[in-house]
Order: sequence, then C-alpha cells, then structure tokens
Amino acid sequence: MAERWRTFVALRVGPAPAGGLAALGAGLAASCPALRLVARRDLHVTLHFLGATDPAHVPRIGAALCEVAAAHPPLPLAYAGLGAFPTPRRPRVLWAGVAPLPDAAQGADALARLAAAVGRALAPLGHPPEARAFHGHVTLARLDRRPTPALLARLEAARAAPAEPLGAETVSDLELILSEPGRRPYHYRTLTKARLAAGPAHGGSEGHGP
Repeated sequence: MAERWRTFVALRVGPAPAGGLAALGAGLAASCPALRLVARRDLHVTLHFLGATDPAHVPRIGAALCEVAAAHPPLPLAYAGLGAFPTPRRPRVLWAGVAPLPDAAQGADALARLAAAVGRALAPLGHPPEARAFHGHVTLARLDRRPTPALLARLEAARAAPAEPLGAETVSDLELILSEPGRRPYHYRTLTKARLAAGPAHGGSEGHGP
C-alpha cells in the first residue's frame, strides 16, 4: 500500500498568544496530570482535516490553498474561553475558543468563511469538508482517562463564567500540516503554506512551528 500522510489545514497560533494558551494548558494539567498537552509551538486552529493524504498530492493541495489565500485578507483573531469535547462533563479534548475580532473588517463570520473556502477548494481533490458545522477552537490538551474532580470543577467554572481573554493576533498564513506518525505527544510539521491576500509564502517543506 502506498504511503499516506495524516494532514490538515490550519492557522498556527503566533508566539504571543501561544504563551497565554500554553499557560492555561499547564494550569489544567496541574489539576489532572493525565492530560496530554499540545506543545506550545504546535498550537493551531484547524480549518480542514484531510486525513490520509497521498504525498504526491501535496503540490496540488498547496496550489489550491494559494488560490484561497489570494482571495482572503489577513485575519485578526481573539482567543478566549475554555471548553471541552464532547462535553465539559465528559472531556476528551480541552480547547480554547477563537473568533475574529469584533472590529475586523471582514465581519464576525470571517473565520468560518475561510474554512468553508478551504473546504470547497479541496473537495475536488478528494478531501471534502466534514458534515458537522465548523467550530473554531485551539486544542490545548487531550485526555483518554477519567477526569479528576478538580478538572471537572475547573471546566464547570469556565462554563458558568464569562470567557476569559487569552490573547489576540492577526494571522497571515494558511498551512498544510503533517501530523508526524509515531510521535507522542503529537508533533506537527508544516508541508507548505500560503500567505493570505499575498499568494504563496513558501512552496517547500518546513520544520518549524510558531
């Protein structure tokens, strides 16, 4: 069987807000040591999950992302709040919320529109979008064991309180990212990126995070 890569399209979180998000994750881990934190350099907002990807198709995917990026301006984002999938009482994925800044010229649904544009561009290449509605978030940690009472209390308190601001930035790059096999915790490597409203930034492989 030909090799397949596990890939996704995302916006990486920059260094400044990544610090606040990583601190939140560290605080959660203190209340539940079984949490598996996402590394600070790997924090991101997933726009489109491709899954099994033929490495030979990466150039075509990159070209499609360049077309999308050329039609969308850089996106001001704000990170705030804490939640969990599937529910705060049965947490398996802990996340921070993300949304376009209220004064962004593109409007409140700019992030969802960008995700939808990526989905439309990649569908003809065999990677249609998921059926469920887009929910912008940054995964902070994963849990495959029973949550501690302290963690459940933290999630319940976050659910009942106003969303805590966690930083803001303007993101400029769409990235096709490889989830490297056999790496735990997960490690992500950028395969190609496209600059929003400015065409491609890089066309080759990269090995850096934010």
